[in-house]
Amino acid sequence: MPQIKSETLSKLKEIAKNHSNYVGSDDPTYLHLVENRFFNELKELIEQELRTQKDEILNSKIQELQFNPIDSLNEYQKIAMQMKAYGAGLPVFYPALKLCGESGEVAEKVAKGWRDANGEFDEERIKGIKFELGDVLWYITAVADDLGFNLIDVANLNITKIVDRRARKVVNGNGDYR
Repeated sequence: MPQIKSETLSKLKEIAKNHSNYVGSDDPTYLHLVENRFFNELKELIEQELRTQKDEILNSKIQELQFNPIDSLNEYQKIAMQMKAYGAGLPVFYPALKLCGESGEVAEKVAKGWRDANGEFDEERIKGIKFELGDVLWYITAVADDLGFNLIDVANLNITKIVDRRARKVVNGNGDYR
């Protein structure tokens, strides 16, 4: 049920006060006219209030749907994980399997660029790859979130690992812990 603002209540009281001054007459026709005018003013005021509230609600919903660019992985994770739609029994497993599928879509777009365009990537192809990489990022985030850590933890661990490999001159090679 919409709440009537105090400003509108004040206007309602003012309308009632103005019309109560006319009630002193015994003429039924006059009283009927005053009553109609009173109710029409009330109706108009309430309809205006409801239109205003409807506009405010719509504007807030539009603002919720508008996207403001993020500037951190933690902020991305916080927003993106509000969109989880897989069942309670599927954490980790579902996003991990979907991550494989989305990674495959990235690889497929790259392969088609190689096959169909001799490795040239025009704007449309790049946009498609970027789009799929966003899906990959979402599923990476979901796996991390389901396991209780954030993307900053993953990014920092990865930087530590590759800096260490560079320092030990083992960037090339095999194995997770080389």
